[in-house]
Amino acid sequence: MIRASCLWLAAGAALSGCFGNGDPHHDHTLVRVDHEPQGANCRYGGTGIHTGVDSDKDSVLDDSEITSSQYICDAASTVKCDEGQTKVDGPVSLATAQDFTSLAGIQCIDGDLMIVGTQLASFPATPDLQIVTGNVIIAGNAPLFSLDGFTGLTQVGSKYIAQGNDSLVDIGAIGALTRFGSIAIVGNDALVDLSGLETFTEIDGGLQVSNNSSLTSLHGLENLTRGLHDGILFRSNKNLTSMTALSQLRSAILLEVSGNASLTTLPLASFERVDVYLKIEQNAALSNIQLPEFTTAGALFVTSNPALATLTVPELVLSGAVELVQDTSLASVSMPKLAYTTVNFDLNNLPQLATADFGALVAIGGPLYMYQLPQLASFAGFANLSSIGGNFTMRQCNAMTGFAGLGKLVDVANMTITQNAQLSSFTGLTSFAKVGGDLTIVENPNLPVGTSQAFASAITVVGSVTIN
Repeated sequence: MIRASCLWLAAGAALSGCFGNGDPHHDHTLVRVDHEPQGANCRYGGTGIHTGVDSDKDSVLDDSEITSSQYICDAASTVKCDEGQTKVDGPVSLATAQDFTSLAGIQCIDGDLMIVGTQLASFPATPDLQIVTGNVIIAGNAPLFSLDGFTGLTQVGSKYIAQGNDSLVDIGAIGALTRFGSIAIVGNDALVDLSGLETFTEIDGGLQVSNNSSLTSLHGLENLTRGLHDGILFRSNKNLTSMTALSQLRSAILLEVSGNASLTTLPLASFERVDVYLKIEQNAALSNIQLPEFTTAGALFVTSNPALATLTVPELVLSGAVELVQDTSLASVSMPKLAYTTVNFDLNNLPQLATADFGALVAIGGPLYMYQLPQLASFAGFANLSSIGGNFTMRQCNAMTGFAGLGKLVDVANMTITQNAQLSSFTGLTSFAKVGGDLTIVENPNLPVGTSQAFASAITVVGSVTIN
């Protein structure tokens, strides 16, 4: 058993140093960081992060005590021509069926392969070609309906791009890839689904599916469980109505669903974590988002989805940023287990938001920005919030008369309270003690200046005070 590092975590507390520092009379949760060899968990090796309860109280997390493991996997090694392969230096450009005969017996192209602007409806078979160390670019071939012909191609060192092929309906040859930098399926207006990609259970590189005007579903991705080392993006597929093919997807480095005008639901039933961000943006018909298994996010951005009415993320515990911005129909948000955000928390221009449940939220590492929330009448959804590491801005929250619900808030970095039409008191801030920077209370027509001055006098303000 290789032990690269071991960290101690008191049950329910924050990560705190190395193992062996805990109270020996209590059970502790340990975190062990190991080198992960090449195998089922990480194809090219990486790092394993294991957690579990130190049942035998020896301050060492034994294999038998591990209850949860996560893996940070190394990227694929550089794609090269294998020793002994017949190869040709790239770039290689193919324009006619006759050109394909030049690849007879060639197993590797050391460079790029380009098939651009041809009149080919299909590709002559090139069974010998296995590796392209650079890019594969198949673009602007109007009659092309299939990528068959390259079914022996399994490794692409950089990007595999299928773009602007107006008749393309069969992308099954892409499913033969075992290693690649990224795949881009862009602007192929006859493509209706992603059939042929069923071989992908994990994607080591990136995947972009965008601007395919006839694409209605993601059929073909039913077996996809993880995205590694790069983003998975579904952008501006105007007739995409179903993403149920992603029901097995559990994690991704980055996941973006944006500009898909016909999409109404986002059925990510198994999705658990995203390392960089989950972005759901500008999907005109999207009315409901439920992420029942989602626990951890580098950041969560839900912005400019005009039909979105409900957002439910019942298991989310930790996120970097949380930004809910300009979702003009959003009436209800539920993230009842979210305990901490490491960066900013923004509720911005949500004119229908009346119910917000962030009941477990204890601390915000960065700013809390609340702007244009005319229906939100109280801070009841923030009942356990005690600290805001950045600025606390409350602006144009016109249903708020006080601060009911913020009874545990103790300190903020800066505080700006402005343009709140009904605000008349600071009732509810029963534990509030300190503004680490500036305090600004201006342009609240029903808030007496004397009330604001009394509030400022009762707390510590390190910076300047501006009241009018």
